[in-house]
Amino acid sequence: MEKKTFENFSSDPNFSGYPLFYIVDCNYAGTQTMCANCCTNEYTGDETIQTEANWENHNLYCDVCSNKIEAAYEADVEEEDSEYIC
Repeated sequence: MEKKTFENFSSDPNFSGYPLFYIVDCNYAGTQTMCANCCTNEYTGDETIQTEANWENHNLYCDVCSNKIEAAYEADVEEEDSEYIC
């Protein structure tokens, strides 16, 4: 079986460059969130894999290597309350 490679970023012409993560469901380890590198290394062909883009979750980490998975958009900066008059 040829080794499958999972991408770090989307390459769809309409949505390219968004950070991807993988939801991997396998019989022996349950469901895990994985980065592209770990998904590529751990893939055996027996898993169900769902590809997702990380739009805004700034606390998303790979369950295998614990590396942070980049978000597509920066965290919202809270506006100062002093700008508004109640």
